[in-house]
Amino acid sequence: MTAITPKQQTPRKGLVIALCVSLAINLLIVGIVIGARVNGGPPHSAMMNNASFSVGRAIRQFDEQRRTQLWPIARPHFKGLRPEMHKLRDAQKNWERSFTSEPVDISALDRSYAALHERITTIQQMNYNAIRALASELSPKERKQLMRALREPRPPRTSHGNRHQNPASKPSTTDK
Repeated sequence: MTAITPKQQTPRKGLVIALCVSLAINLLIVGIVIGARVNGGPPHSAMMNNASFSVGRAIRQFDEQRRTQLWPIARPHFKGLRPEMHKLRDAQKNWERSFTSEPVDISALDRSYAALHERITTIQQMNYNAIRALASELSPKERKQLMRALREPRPPRTSHGNRHQNPASKPSTTDK
């Protein structure tokens, strides 16, 4: 058996350190991705709790009569929102791919972030325009009510997939 001299251990030691650092970085990235998925989706889903993304949900919390008055005011500002949301999801996926690519291409990461930021800005502007149009139509009390609804986190989906149902509009089990 050959004895290992201190000079032979140095390159191995450096390799072991490099492998440990690489493993730690990979575990960190995997932990972030898995943790985000377990806690409600990819990291960018946190922006969906931003007030400007939730105007439609906030309007739903008003009673039916008031909703029918408010929707015609807000709806024109949401024209094109659905395709923008699809573009946003695509931009999110592109940014994720750029971030996790090996080797990482910083210029591709920058381009994908710029596209993601553009999509977010476009959607926020559409929602702000709806909020702005509603502002003059709402009483001070209703504006406060809308702001409270905008600040609330998205409710979890029910077993039927409807997260937008107004609790006041739920059919009572005693009404038969």
